[in-house]
Amino acid sequence: MADEQTTGAAVQFGQTLTRLRTAQRLSQNQLAQRAGLNHSYISRLESGGRGDPSRVVVEQFVGALGLDPAGRDADDLRMAAGFLPIDPAHLLTGETSLAKLAALLEETNLPEPSRTTLRRILALLVEEYTRIALGGGQ
Repeated sequence: MADEQTTGAAVQFGQTLTRLRTAQRLSQNQLAQRAGLNHSYISRLESGGRGDPSRVVVEQFVGALGLDPAGRDADDLRMAAGFLPIDPAHLLTGETSLAKLAALLEETNLPEPSRTTLRRILALLVEEYTRIALGGGQ
């Protein structure tokens, strides 16, 4: 099961990288030159034949593709590699409750005890979701 999850994640990263590269009309060789990487490494990443790259390599791709570091495409690439986005605000689009929560946490007049409580609740939700998603609900 872990191999299937790893393979699925690698394929997702490869598909995301391919989408972003072709949108820029770059060949694998051109991207490799810009990123300072070997084109065969990019080929293996895009085919899903290689595990997800490190955060450093992902950031090399962000720069080589000319992506806005805080933009949606850069965050899509980061998330496909298993990293948190820099600016998750775009993930809240259409999620009214999450958008309200994010806005509430940004309020400067929100008392610190309330802010701390909200953060604890969020941490518990993330922990529970992670336990269920990664542990099969056990």
